[in-house]
Amino acid sequence: MISHLTTTAKSARAWMPLALLGVLALSGWAAWTALAASGPPTPTITSSPANPTNATSATFTYSSSGATGFLCKLDGAASFTTCATHGIAYTGLAPGSHAFQVRSVDRTGHTSSATSYCWVIDRTVPKVSSIVRSDANPTNATRLRWTVTFSEPVKSVAASNFTLATSNLGGTAPTILTAAPSGSAPSTTWTVTASTSGATASNSGSIGLDLTANATIQDAAGNALASAPVTGQQYTFDTTPPSTSGVSIARNGNSPTNAASVSWTVTFAEAVSGVVAANFSLAASGLSGTPAITAVTGSATTRTITASTGSGTPSGSGTLQLKLVRTGPITDLAGNALAGALPVNGPTYTIDRLAPPVTFTTKPADPSSVSTSHFSWTSPASDVDRYECATENGAFSTQVPSQGGPAKPCVSPLTYAVAGTSNGRHQFGLRAYDHVGNFTQIAYSWKVATGSIQDFSISGDAVDLLYPGAPARPIALKLTNPNPVAIVVTDAHVTVASSSSVACRPGTNVAVTQSDVSATNPVRIAAGASVTLPTQLVAAPTIRMLNLSTNQDACKNATFSLSYNGSAHS
Repeated sequence: MISHLTTTAKSARAWMPLALLGVLALSGWAAWTALAASGPPTPTITSSPANPTNATSATFTYSSSGATGFLCKLDGAASFTTCATHGIAYTGLAPGSHAFQVRSVDRTGHTSSATSYCWVIDRTVPKVSSIVRSDANPTNATRLRWTVTFSEPVKSVAASNFTLATSNLGGTAPTILTAAPSGSAPSTTWTVTASTSGATASNSGSIGLDLTANATIQDAAGNALASAPVTGQQYTFDTTPPSTSGVSIARNGNSPTNAASVSWTVTFAEAVSGVVAANFSLAASGLSGTPAITAVTGSATTRTITASTGSGTPSGSGTLQLKLVRTGPITDLAGNALAGALPVNGPTYTIDRLAPPVTFTTKPADPSSVSTSHFSWTSPASDVDRYECATENGAFSTQVPSQGGPAKPCVSPLTYAVAGTSNGRHQFGLRAYDHVGNFTQIAYSWKVATGSIQDFSISGDAVDLLYPGAPARPIALKLTNPNPVAIVVTDAHVTVASSSSVACRPGTNVAVTQSDVSATNPVRIAAGASVTLPTQLVAAPTIRMLNLSTNQDACKNATFSLSYNGSAHS
């Protein structure tokens, strides 16, 4: 056991130095490997093309301490290739984005990581997209601005690139003051400011901005602006105040009037703003209540001014006039304040709310024994336009219905037949209107008794020839009931009124036999109906020529006129 252990110990002591040497050797190899893997320093690019640029060639220089060579690569090349130590140049490059990479190589052939540079080749020429007004138009401002927009950011824009296009101006000519970028240059938008101090114009003056010189303007890549000129928007330049002498006021309605409100149209010589009720006043006379302006509407050159007309016209009629009494805050669209003499007087409305009076001068008795009603009336007013009538509380109209006959005009005197007597009450209304629509209304109510006397008409003729000794000729009497109720005819009388021959006197030469109609032998006629005698056992009247002993030649070819009368009740 002891020998064995001793041998092992010796053996162990003998191998120990080898083991330590092995460790040292391994450590040294590891340190060398780490140094070799780091390679040469990353190169620095010392010159390169501008970014962006409009050049289609590019030259690069680069350096790296300890480098013995360089590897270069452009854009999407498959691999790095050897490039000169003093630099490299590329030509014929296409517009667009490019990327350059370079690596340094040391004497052992190791390469560094790549340094890169990216840039854009821009060959597109910038253009002017628009030149628009920046401020309100029309204007009277002493500074005018335009916004000039380019297709891409540009630089070197100056006031000298622009000119002002003017017309119809007086005074001092406007001048361009500045051209400033939005933010910093290069910029897509620029503001050009011009001074109009001392310039004058009416509303026909104009000031526009045009780009007329493009030599200095270029984009960030150096591409010059596309060719000029470019015409911009114009301002309507107006320093002339609108005048009250150009203001007119007109009525919008008829005068006289009884309307609760009236209006006027106010017309200005040019479009204006700021027109309010306080610019006007009302001159009222003979009106009760308080007339007031209630609305101002419209735009541009016209305004409609509406006003109430008060509550009445105690003295018969009154007047209402509109006046322009204040200029502020009225301005034209350029901001020039209205100026001139005041007031501007408008036309006057005559306000009439006094209705014409009217009174009945004739009316039926109450109660009445007849259905045919008679009315008449009068008015002392000279401005009566028309009368309207209403029956039985119906609608007012210029026509009056009459039972059994045509409508009658509502004029005095008026006769019409009422409907449905039967002890009922009847109503008649009358309105007297003036020319503006004011009216006075009066009414009357009365009773028509049952069995009252009723109107009817009688007509007829004897058509056969008459001669001395001839038989009596019947007279076919037609009895007509115009009433809405049935009537009873108790008498129908015929009289020979005249002869066409003066020498043939009716009372001597002809004789009439009356009908036998009577209270005990009446004729009944339905409402609105007619009958002709003979009828209902009632005989017709007759007429005959007497045979005289004297000469009757004076009656040859003579005609006789008949007249009729009678009576009836309901």
